[in-house]
Amino acid sequence: MVIVNTVLNRSSHVLYPFCTNSAVATVQMMVYSFFMKFINLIILGLMTISFASCAHNKADSLVINEYLSPEPYRIQATETLRIMVNQQSSLTNDYRVNARGQIDFPLLGSVNAAGKTPRELKKLIHHRLSLKYYKNPYVTVETLHYKPIYILGDVHHPGRFSYDPGMNVFDAIATAGGLRGLPSHSRAPQLFILRERAGLQISKVTPATIVSPGDTLVVGKQSLVYLKNTKMKH
Repeated sequence: MVIVNTVLNRSSHVLYPFCTNSAVATVQMMVYSFFMKFINLIILGLMTISFASCAHNKADSLVINEYLSPEPYRIQATETLRIMVNQQSSLTNDYRVNARGQIDFPLLGSVNAAGKTPRELKKLIHHRLSLKYYKNPYVTVETLHYKPIYILGDVHHPGRFSYDPGMNVFDAIATAGGLRGLPSHSRAPQLFILRERAGLQISKVTPATIVSPGDTLVVGKQSLVYLKNTKMKH
């Protein structure tokens, strides 16, 4: 404001010998109006930069992968396995993977199962039985009960659901009653999968993406932001 007043005073001294008082006042008002518009533009620009910076920082806090890499099924804690050893009824049974990722297997004790594929676990049990107890035992491993999946967001019946091998995102949404509150002219909501793999991973997916046991499918970006903020608070 000091700069504006200085300019106005100087303009009146320059114009005074040639103009009437009303003309000088008019020029002063024009100069004042110009400077005020200029200052407002500067303030607006600074505010825009500040808001953009805040939005950028908020987006950075939610790291989303653009692609979800396909991966083989791996055994997880709380799942139930059916393990059969040929002609050994005492070993053939259903085994639950405990919270430590292990199963209690006769003769062998605790066997690490979580993180392995059924084929890898089969080879491990075969190897350990072959060392001490049986010559070339025939072992099979299959998952009897998978870890459930969670479907949240813009679906009719969000919640926990049983996993079916080979199911994709489209199948999962159908299991939850389909999309909710989507007008015919609206764009399809964004789809995301939250997966625990050495930390929480968030990835964009399509209806054709294969779901894995334990996945959380989130329908809609706003639901994802809310869920992420809720998890961070806890």
